Amino acid sequence: MKYYKTVHRYRTFTLIIFLVQGKVFGEPHCSKFHYEEQTLEKIIRLEFQMERLQLEMENTQKRTLDTLNELENFKEKFSTEFNGIKEQNRLNLENRSEDLKILKDSVSIPTVAFRSRNPSSTSPKSGDKIVFTDTLHDSAKSYDNRTGIFTAPVAGTYLFNVHLCLADGSRYIYYAINVESTAVTNTLLHDSSERFCNSATAIVYLRKDDNVYIKVPGTSSNALREAGNEWNMFSGVLLNNI
Repeated sequence: MKYYKTVHRYRTFTLIIFLVQGKVFGEPHCSKFHYEEQTLEKIIRLEFQMERLQLEMENTQKRTLDTLNELENFKEKFSTEFNGIKEQNRLNLENRSEDLKILKDSVSIPTVAFRSRNPSSTSPKSGDKIVFTDTLHDSAKSYDNRTGIFTAPVAGTYLFNVHLCLADGSRYIYYAINVESTAVTNTLLHDSSERFCNSATAIVYLRKDDNVYIKVPGTSSNALREAGNEWNMFSGVLLNNI
């Protein structure tokens, strides 16, 4: 009897110890401490991922800023080069325009031509100018039919022609195409019985405002004849203005 009581007490004590140990040390895996530990691990992993994401964002932002700076520098460089090219092209165009203008002026011959007839007197005196009073054509308004003088409107090479008709009856007349005071051609009309016409030409270079006229160095009285089929004429034309 005493033996059984002793065994029963021992079993009871052992059960109590087992229950106490299970209560203190045998917490189940779904306890509060285990949940907090998992939550902390998740928070730590999340912070680590956020730090890595932030670092990637900072690197991306830096690369973006570097690219923008490169683009800005390229823009400034391109703008500078473009403005330089634009200015150079403008200067080239101005120079080309000036060259074309010079070329145009050199190859473009202005219209300068005149033709006049009917001398103011058929009996000019020695030393006189022959004044042709009837202007048939004068593109540049360069011949004065009151003085008999042609004034060059532009510098250049001109062709002049004078055509005189001699009266009959042993007449004569010396005539010359004069530039300023210098004769550039001299001609004599003379016949003892016949009347006829004769022409003289001259190609001369004139400066602007040079004067050209027909002068009579020597003559007989009533030397010229002006009739329906016999015209005394003076004409000129600009060949080129170089």
